[in-house]
Amino acid sequence: MRKMRGMWKDKIFWGTAGVALLLYAYGIFLEPSPLALVIGSVFWAVAFLYLLWASFRKKVRKILGSAG
Repeated sequence: MRKMRGMWKDKIFWGTAGVALLLYAYGIFLEPSPLALVIGSVFWAVAFLYLLWASFRKKVRKILGSAG
C-alpha cells in the first residue's frame, strides 16, 4: 500500500477547509446567512492558497537542494 503524502497529512489545510465547510453548512442549513457563506468562501480561499504556497515552497527547496 502506498503511503499518503502531501495535502492528506497537512493539518493546516484540513483545519481551514473544515472551518469553511462548517460555515457553509451553518449558512445553508441551520440559519440562512450570507455572511457565513462569505466567510466560508474566504476560508476556502485561504486553505487553497496555503496549499499552493506549501507546494511552491516544497518545489523551491527541492530545486535548491539539488543545485547545492
